[in-house]
Amino acid sequence: MPRKAFTLLELLAVIAIVALLIAILLPVLSSVKQTSKELLCLTRIRNASFAITQYADQNRGFVPFAGYNINTITNPANESIRVGNTNGFAHSQWVNIMPEYWTADLWPESMMCPDQPPYDPTLTRQWPDIDLLTDGFRRQPLFDLSGAFHIAPKSLPQNATYENLIVQPQRLHNVAFPSTKVLLYEFFGFCVETSPEVRFWQSAAQTQLFATSTIAVDGSAFRYATRNALEPAFGSGLDLTMHGIQGRDIDRTHINQDALNRLHYTTWNE
Repeated sequence: MPRKAFTLLELLAVIAIVALLIAILLPVLSSVKQTSKELLCLTRIRNASFAITQYADQNRGFVPFAGYNINTITNPANESIRVGNTNGFAHSQWVNIMPEYWTADLWPESMMCPDQPPYDPTLTRQWPDIDLLTDGFRRQPLFDLSGAFHIAPKSLPQNATYENLIVQPQRLHNVAFPSTKVLLYEFFGFCVETSPEVRFWQSAAQTQLFATSTIAVDGSAFRYATRNALEPAFGSGLDLTMHGIQGRDIDRTHINQDALNRLHYTTWNE
């Protein structure tokens, strides 16, 4: 009995169905990959925050403090770093005073965002000439310590000014609202979906328009957009926030909406 072959119409129908299935599955797979990456980033910011809580346990409850005056420190990689005064440990420089976590001149990957550019020892460009998306200009995790932990709460009322800030070391146990006070946040925001708007804001080291990894003093980690943060003393987001360690940073009603924040970006013209 002769075998019946596919007709051209049947073949086209099969191809159309396969193409439709691929079109349906690709966004799902992409979403799963993105979610997996974000969960890994949350795990790693937890690891980084554990280093700070251990430090506090060994230093009478005090969070790493850069000093009242600007000074130069040398990290385990023999790099000279300027820290202190109102800048504190800006741009995640707090890691430089913890040599016990350094291995071969680098912090372990278990404390770095999975999308953070790998360190490039041959890179000669420095801030502000670096490209945050591609240049591995730091040997350390790019999780920032909130400015609330080196500024006196009384100098951070609404409409405070940078000139009026008072430097003061802070203890973790003095935080008034541990579940809504940010300890670390991913200021550069690497684990986000790519778009022209995201690219623009990343180059400016800003994360107002999309959710990034954040961890509160109580250890709860989540994805959060800095534009959702409660009103800061000045600036934007989770750094110099109103009333410092005595205030709140997080509006919990927005945490479950952060996936939407990654999809609906404010345009440059707004």
